Amino acid sequence: MIFLHNPFRKRLREARIDAGMSVPRVALRMDVSTQKVFGWEGTGELPTLDEFASLCEYYNADPTYLMYGRKDDNGI
Repeated sequence: MIFLHNPFRKRLREARIDAGMSVPRVALRMDVSTQKVFGWEGTGELPTLDEFASLCEYYNADPTYLMYGRKDDNGI
């Protein structure tokens, strides 16, 4: 099992909160358990690529920022 460093998880949680979404709401929307969403933000497994893409869309979040803490230089 691979884990990302804590800042990623913190940014993922902050993006959810900034989007005004609760963990149960995200879980329902993505058809996963609340434990899984808590795990993504804590010490569980990372989201799959498809899950990560969906989270970025739901949160209206820049994937580069979530992964690396900076905006994409191309503004994408």
